[in-house]
Amino acid sequence: MVWGLFISRLGRFRCFGFALCLFLYVTLINVTLGQVRAIDLRHYSNEHGLELPMVNDLFLNADGYLWLSTLGGLVRFDGTDFLSFEPEGRESKSINFTCAVSDEKGTIYAIGQDRWDQKHLFSLQPDSGVLVPVENSSLFPMAIKALLPSNSGEFLVISLDEQIYQYAEGKLKWVFKSPDQIPIINVKINQKEFLVQNSHHEIFIVDQEVNSKRLDPDELPSIEPVHFDGDEKIIGSLKVDIEEEQFFTAQPSLLPSPVYPFQAGKYFRFHQESRNVTWILKNKSIFCHDNNSGDWKDFSDLLKDFPKAQGIKCALVDPFDQVWIGTNDGIFALKPSFSISKSLFTKKDHLGNAFSFRGITEWRGQIYANSYSGKVNYDPSGEEESLFYKSKVDVHKLAAHCSNDTSLWLGEGQKLLRFYDPNTPPHTYPLPSLEPFPYKSLEIWAISEDTLGKVWIGTNAGLAVLDSPDGPIRFLSSPSNPSQPVAKINHIHPTKNGLILATSLGIRYFDFVNGFQIENRQHLLLEKLTEGISIYHLHFDKNGDMWLASHGEGLMRWNSDFSLLNKFGSSSGFSNKHLHAIYEDHKGRMWIPSENGLFLFYPDELRAIRFGKANGLSDEEFNRISHFRAKDGTMYFGGVAGINVINPSDFYQTHPDTIQPLALGTAQLTHSTQKKSEDISLAVKEQNPIPLNGSTTGLTLTLLNLGGFGEFEYKWKEEDTAWQKTDATQISLTKFPNQADELLIRAIDDVGQIKGYLALPLHFQQDKKGWGKLPLWLSGIVVAAGVCFILYRQKIDKNTLPIHPTPKPTFIATQSVEEPIDGFVEKLEEIVRKNISSPEFGVTQLSEALYVSRKSLYRKTNQLLGKNPNEIIKEIRLEYARNLLSIAELNIAEITYKSGFGSSSYFSNCYKKHFGLTPKEYRKQLSQEKKRA
Repeated sequence: MVWGLFISRLGRFRCFGFALCLFLYVTLINVTLGQVRAIDLRHYSNEHGLELPMVNDLFLNADGYLWLSTLGGLVRFDGTDFLSFEPEGRESKSINFTCAVSDEKGTIYAIGQDRWDQKHLFSLQPDSGVLVPVENSSLFPMAIKALLPSNSGEFLVISLDEQIYQYAEGKLKWVFKSPDQIPIINVKINQKEFLVQNSHHEIFIVDQEVNSKRLDPDELPSIEPVHFDGDEKIIGSLKVDIEEEQFFTAQPSLLPSPVYPFQAGKYFRFHQESRNVTWILKNKSIFCHDNNSGDWKDFSDLLKDFPKAQGIKCALVDPFDQVWIGTNDGIFALKPSFSISKSLFTKKDHLGNAFSFRGITEWRGQIYANSYSGKVNYDPSGEEESLFYKSKVDVHKLAAHCSNDTSLWLGEGQKLLRFYDPNTPPHTYPLPSLEPFPYKSLEIWAISEDTLGKVWIGTNAGLAVLDSPDGPIRFLSSPSNPSQPVAKINHIHPTKNGLILATSLGIRYFDFVNGFQIENRQHLLLEKLTEGISIYHLHFDKNGDMWLASHGEGLMRWNSDFSLLNKFGSSSGFSNKHLHAIYEDHKGRMWIPSENGLFLFYPDELRAIRFGKANGLSDEEFNRISHFRAKDGTMYFGGVAGINVINPSDFYQTHPDTIQPLALGTAQLTHSTQKKSEDISLAVKEQNPIPLNGSTTGLTLTLLNLGGFGEFEYKWKEEDTAWQKTDATQISLTKFPNQADELLIRAIDDVGQIKGYLALPLHFQQDKKGWGKLPLWLSGIVVAAGVCFILYRQKIDKNTLPIHPTPKPTFIATQSVEEPIDGFVEKLEEIVRKNISSPEFGVTQLSEALYVSRKSLYRKTNQLLGKNPNEIIKEIRLEYARNLLSIAELNIAEITYKSGFGSSSYFSNCYKKHFGLTPKEYRKQLSQEKKRA
């Protein structure tokens, strides 16, 4: 009864309830932007084809395969299938392999330990399929303890007498000898030096001239960032000695108990710069330190369901931001997922309802918003959330706007509120009555204040204006008769001479002088093209194009110069066509909230990816006019369960634009004249153009998929066609271009981002027809007749030529009278340089950016520059790469993909053809010139 009495009086003391709520209101930020949310776990063992599941060591070679050193042999993994190699002439599982490396020619060397603890060296030649022992080799005469990979692409040999040799170009070079043969337990290789640790915890540094020096603890360089305080750190149940281990990850093959390193008390530590996270792995424990938030995540429970795993024996990090771990029960791939936003006002209000937001704006350095549960504000500096101005709850709290620090404008049903102070009641401006609309049905949906102090108000019944703070609101448009539809104004975009209105019936223009009576043909055309389409928001990009967020038609782009209106829907990645707003970030990408998820749109690629709850959003349903971009670029998107805050700078730091080269497994050509397929895997891997001709009927490619991608896309570069999608790692082609081209392949992650790329050049050879198929004697007769005809014509021409021959005309690449250049070449170069890191950017994309057809583009470039567009794009890429080669911090692979080339070998071939030197030779030449200087 007491509870019922309280409920009955709740309406009477509603203001008191809000006051009490203000004091008790405490909110939590559920998700921090960039924080590790979860781990995607993939497990491979016997049931997945891994016949030798006891894994002692892992090695990732340059070809893209993951090699497993196991009990019984070596295993090659391409992301889908396993291929086992057991030693020739040995009893099954009699050799326990502890480590493996690869030389630059692709030969695999491995160390195997027999039952009597004797270590043997084995080799596996490329494509031989036979693992054979290396006996009494002149290359490896000493007893070998372990092999370690090196950053330079070669490898290190550790002998049983504790000496280190470097394998390079088929020869061994002595590097280091441990004093008194104290066992070497760790080695770290940098670009200019080696760091070696022995079992007495002494650390030596060895330079390129193989000069070694023992380091004192205070001389140790900072190899990786350290994010812990003190010499020891307790992480969950782990006690980690940071002072020693900050420089080294565990080397299983060097430890006293290499098969079971967790018994020796060692752990693995990896720092991923691209994700800014640190991994700590030991025994069955898996910890991930998020360096952005400073939090630890314990994912040790991931191994609970795999009792056969026993413990972590080995681990490595691949280019796709995955951690691979080896156990007694096969291998595991760990990949963290990160949130893209942090969430505000996610707790329930005093009635138990979620905060559902409408208008959002910034005022005096804080964020103010309308919600169905009251008006709120958020202080970004202190991350404080609170309620302000406690009034009667109204279900029509909608628009919000602020253009200066003087006033904050909020819409509340039929009233416009002007705040001078958040703690003081506002000045109220009611909307005037408007026939035939019932007054209670009027709603304010958009507010915009201009530089003259006029406040423009978009309502569900048309446009209104507040001319001065002392005057009333007046309507500027109204329905001519009740039966006609009325344009609800969702967004007001001010211009120099008027307003552009996004309405429920399309785009409308309002001129400050002539009102809605416009004469501009482009404006009239856009109004006609969008007639009847509900537009909720518009945005102008830096090129002057207008982007429209519509309800029902998806995203649209209007180019006034060419009078083109393009629509982008499901084919561009928009799974929902009911879009609410468009906000462009500092990279030119667009953030678009919808009724079902938040989309990130790439204008250069005309491709959208979707984010939802799995990516850290508080909810996937956003409200129609609940969005705002602050002065610092931070974006706020309100939904039915709070506000999602996204800082694009933090987002791109956590979700970098890293595209890794895809690795190719096999390639086969099928010809109509052959019964069997032709294996061209080696030629393709060396980036030799694939020769296609009229007899070619099929091309089959098998991709390596260590990244665990669920989808691939492919297309011919020069063809104006859409990307073809497949969820299989095998791509079979039966249709080919009739000219030299490139086959582009890219891998898509589970979010929709492009994370892998591969470009394969192809050369089309025309079949010999006509003259080539004539019999030899007939061809000779035809050729002889042609020669006689030419001689006869020359005799006639000689008798008819004038005495003074006219000079031959000289053709100069220049502009035509009808088509002035107008900076065409400069614009072309600017567009190519802007897209220089995008491998798929080609003639089609260039012609679209220049708003010319492909045919016109070829004609113009040949006329002005004497080259076709393909040659121009490639030359600009090569010049850009030449500049990057002078930067010592970038390796050849990084320069390859920054310059937009699909692979390092193809880039090297193009570079040598253009400059006469390979990139490696050019960099070596620069180094020699610097030394001479």
